[in-house]
Amino acid sequence: DYCRFIDYVGWDELVEKGIEDEIENFTDMTIEDLKQYLMNDGELQGYLFQCLECGKYCLYADCA
Repeated sequence: DYCRFIDYVGWDELVEKGIEDEIENFTDMTIEDLKQYLMNDGELQGYLFQCLECGKYCLYADCA
């Protein structure tokens, strides 16, 4: 139910962490679009959270 904030992320940061296939996508965007547009400090900023109960990663995004 509760998630903790992990970091601001782009697609590259998700790949570096090795979790790009493990995220619960709450952005309403396709993975292909996220790969192309999600950039840390870019026009589409990602916010990575992790569930305190199950450990699953959750991704939200916002346009600048």
